Amino acid sequence: MKLTAPGLTSLALILFASGAMGSAWANNPSPAQVTIPAGQKGGGGQNLGMSSLSEQHRLPPDSSTRHTLELPGRTLSFVATAGSIRLFDDKGEPQADIVYTSYQLEGTDLGTRPVTFFFNGGPGSSSAWLQLGNAGPWRLPINADEVTPSTFPQVSPNAETWLDFTDLCFSIL
Repeated sequence: MKLTAPGLTSLALILFASGAMGSAWANNPSPAQVTIPAGQKGGGGQNLGMSSLSEQHRLPPDSSTRHTLELPGRTLSFVATAGSIRLFDDKGEPQADIVYTSYQLEGTDLGTRPVTFFFNGGPGSSSAWLQLGNAGPWRLPINADEVTPSTFPQVSPNAETWLDFTDLCFSIL
């Protein structure tokens, strides 16, 4: 079986999260049955023990946008995706949602292109700092002398982005 970069991304997030999250929501009461249509995340047409409350708190569908970034000496065209992966226990009950932002450079072989995963310590220190302060395609300049509570944050192109040599996946756990 050959996995593409999006498949590797999903697999790595699921493996990491299933070990890390374990029984995070184990104390929640057993919910009513709901059927998730085939093709929808976490679905396959089977009945899952999922409460209507759990469905009400389901995250929005994934969203992908195309971007072109003009950098010194090069132009990067890529797809940015904000999405989530719902994790289920062995009974089919939802346990957690893993939220991620990924960047995939267009025009590359997804089967051989590397993917770098960023997991920063959270809560309170999500991978957003790695995304907007280090390796992502945009940077949020932080100048302590100019920052005030009413300063509007403006992102700028990040000439040091890692997207030149690897696709990126930033996760919020």
